[in-house]
Amino acid sequence: MASTDRQRELTTRGRAGAKQAGAWLATIGSEPNLALVSSATRTMSTWRDVCAGAGWSGSQAHVLDEVYDAGAGALLALIGATDESLQSLVVVGHNPAIASLAFGLDDLQAEATDSLQLATSAWNPARWWCSMCHARGLKLSPAPRE
Repeated sequence: MASTDRQRELTTRGRAGAKQAGAWLATIGSEPNLALVSSATRTMSTWRDVCAGAGWSGSQAHVLDEVYDAGAGALLALIGATDESLQSLVVVGHNPAIASLAFGLDDLQAEATDSLQLATSAWNPARWWCSMCHARGLKLSPAPRE
C-alpha cells in the first residue's frame, strides 16, 4: 500500500482503461508533440499505458510536480507556457482540476474553432485528455462509450 496519495499505484482496471484510451486516441490523431504529466505514480503509469495502447514512444513527456497540485488556472498557465510551435499537447493530471479546466473550456465552445480538443475516455469520464493545435480555439470531442 502506498504511503502517500502521490505514490498510489494505478489499478489493474485503470491500466487496462489507459491502454483502451490510447488505442482510441491513436484513431483520432498522431502522437502528441508533448505530454505534461503529473509526478504522481498513477499518472506516470497512465501515460505509459496510453502510449502503449496507442503505439506511441511517449518520449516527449515532461513529468512535473506542478501538475499534481495544480488548479484549472494553473494547468491553463502551464499549457499556455508551452512552445507555440507545438502541434499537439496532452495533459495527464488529476481532478478536480482537469474536469474544471475541461468544463471551463467547454463554456468557450460556441466561440471556438477546432484547434484544441479535449476528450474524455470511456474508462473514466472525469479524466480529460487535451490535444492542442496552434492555440486558436477549441473543440470538445468525447470518446465513444462502449
